[in-house]
Amino acid sequence: MPLSPSMKAKVAAALEDFKSFKTALRARCPYVSCETADPDADLGGQCPPKPEAIRWARELKPASDKLDVVLGEAVAELTAGLPAPPPISRDKLWLWGGPTPYWCGSTDEDTLVTGADYFNAKNVVYVYGPVNEKMLAKLKKYDKVLCQVTSNCRSPGAQVESDAECAEKTSRLALQFPNLVGGLMDDSMQHSQKYSYATPGDRFRDVNAALKKHKKDMILAGVIYVHEFEQYDFSGVLPHFDVVNLWFWFKHELLELDDKIAQCRKLFPGKKILLGCFIHDYGLTDLGNAPVLLNYQLSRAAQHLQDGVIDGVVILGDREIRKWPASTAAVKDFLDR
Repeated sequence: MPLSPSMKAKVAAALEDFKSFKTALRARCPYVSCETADPDADLGGQCPPKPEAIRWARELKPASDKLDVVLGEAVAELTAGLPAPPPISRDKLWLWGGPTPYWCGSTDEDTLVTGADYFNAKNVVYVYGPVNEKMLAKLKKYDKVLCQVTSNCRSPGAQVESDAECAEKTSRLALQFPNLVGGLMDDSMQHSQKYSYATPGDRFRDVNAALKKHKKDMILAGVIYVHEFEQYDFSGVLPHFDVVNLWFWFKHELLELDDKIAQCRKLFPGKKILLGCFIHDYGLTDLGNAPVLLNYQLSRAAQHLQDGVIDGVVILGDREIRKWPASTAAVKDFLDR
């Protein structure tokens, strides 16, 4: 059921109050976005946040907590009368990660393994680092592996070839590593604009063809955000990929989760959906996501999995485990029920 008009108005007012505070804070506390972490978190010396990012997290948290109270009330209204959610099977669970010096991440080569084992995920989305035999050998124990095949957000020196060349290399490596089932285009629509292709569809076409060159059943997944539904014409990319990796960039968008998944199915008919779950709310607060929203997302994801509406859940990610302990605990507690 949709939110009542009165609750929608309450959420809208709370969001405006929060955004006003955030704008004022940003003016007096400039920092590099997406480089924050819990000020009290132990990052083990890996890629710590700068002092201005710590200040941002400390000063914004009370306003974010105040907003979360209202968002929690909205979740309570949405879930009133719903049965307890089913469990999420670990064979439908993916963990996103890889070695990176960005976003307070870890440069350890086995950071994805550490994260996946923490959540007991049976599948992994390997991103940021190089695609080669050494790294794929570390992932042999997982049921399925998706590898990033595009250059955006990659660690320095990780991808020296073109996206199509990386996709073809991934296809060839899949003959050696049977659990390597496909490739991933991160921020697929946004970064398609940065290349010399006339349209995003041309880039998808070339990457998809290269990915299937040596192993025809390889799948291509594209990261799509719900706020992009009205920004792009997807008709040109539809023939050239297989899976929508769907993300909610702004945490308050999760209140529309059911509607957005239904809209996704209409926009991308016949495509499987891997639903992304951000432990770090990158879009609105740059803080750890609210446990009440994470529980809501996972609850609805569990139901949609059981109903065959989505095909899996992708948790992002390995670096968040140390960055946001409370948010991470909410995800792990739900999965371990």
